[in-house]
Amino acid sequence: MIKKFQKLVMLLAMALVLVFTGCAGLGVSMDSNEMGKLDEQSRESIEKTFPLPEQVVLESHEGYDLRFETNLSIDEVVAFYRNAYEQRGYVEERSLVMSEQVALLFKQDGEKDVLLNVSQDGQGSDVRLRLK
Repeated sequence: MIKKFQKLVMLLAMALVLVFTGCAGLGVSMDSNEMGKLDEQSRESIEKTFPLPEQVVLESHEGYDLRFETNLSIDEVVAFYRNAYEQRGYVEERSLVMSEQVALLFKQDGEKDVLLNVSQDGQGSDVRLRLK
């Protein structure tokens, strides 16, 4: 009985280590010192899941959730993603357009849905992409 309990405690401890070190998620885990620095290797890793415009400042990337800032306008970001996902075979299903925010949903059979939220941030835009 004690050995079973010890095994259970060990498995739980290993799972917690994986979760807290970021090994359980997909994508690139970055600490606060690395945020915003998007080197070539990190960019290539992210672009396997999400297309990126040229100029981005990474805020966070955990699994299927990406946040970044860009100096592109909301309209430019929306145009970029409409084109990028159309080239990947996705169809825009829904859009919600407000004065300082846009939300789009892209779908493709057999793939996760892509949710895009873009909001105005001073001279540029805040962007969040999620796969569901």
